[in-house]
Amino acid sequence: MAKRTGTSKPVAKLRGSRQEYLRYELSPHGSKANFSQEDDQSNTVVSDQQFPGTDQIVWRLQSAAVPGGTRLTAADAQGNPLPPYSRVASQLPIPVYSIGLVFGTANQYTLKVDRCSPADGVIENIANVKYTDGAAGESETETISLDLGEA
Repeated sequence: MAKRTGTSKPVAKLRGSRQEYLRYELSPHGSKANFSQEDDQSNTVVSDQQFPGTDQIVWRLQSAAVPGGTRLTAADAQGNPLPPYSRVASQLPIPVYSIGLVFGTANQYTLKVDRCSPADGVIENIANVKYTDGAAGESETETISLDLGEA
């Protein structure tokens, strides 16, 4: 079993009315990352296949207020859409997002997650964790629930 160090919050506020986003930064060590992020409806948000040959992988889970809730979309580090992920969610049931990390080519992962403003300012640190000593074929999961509050 991989060793996990660092801290994370189980719930992240995300306000679509303010167009906030979660900024994910994943750094594999040893070699290529093998990961995917999924939502609680088993939809893939992003995966390593969208970031070939990258040592540091950065993406966003963006929010925007829409009729009926909050639209959540995947984007690259600059905010350009990463299709096809798009979902309209409401506060209840609480949306949950999980990142599955597989050990094999990579033997360590560092994951940072920040809640950011549309001007790219960090509002809050959500996670700063490191997984080490993973055996080949082993996997770990990091999960964050979203508090969408007002739309």
